[in-house]
Amino acid sequence: MIDRLILDVAGRVFFIDPREIEFAQADGNYVSICTGEASHRVRCQISELQTRLNAMQFLRIHRSVLVNTDKIVDMTRGANGEYSVRMRGGREFSSGRTFRQRIRGAMLRSRGSRLSAPA
Repeated sequence: MIDRLILDVAGRVFFIDPREIEFAQADGNYVSICTGEASHRVRCQISELQTRLNAMQFLRIHRSVLVNTDKIVDMTRGANGEYSVRMRGGREFSSGRTFRQRIRGAMLRSRGSRLSAPA
């Protein structure tokens, strides 16, 4: 895992702690990396960013969205098996069909820390 992500944005260099990233969203050849306070638009592929970040902390839920699992508030499963993911900052994302298994796998890996309400 990297200690910090170095972003070169319009001639200014930012040093970002990956734990501060809430989500990253692709837009063509660019990715917006969003923290609680700021958003940085950089020219790269979301897959490139994903390989640089900790796979246990960041989850790809859509072809254009990568989320920090520590910043997820809740997830709602839809009738078709896709998920609606709500982040701390209030943003909501829908998962892509091809990412359902990855989301389920991430939930199973963290099952030991999950509690269920009584029936």
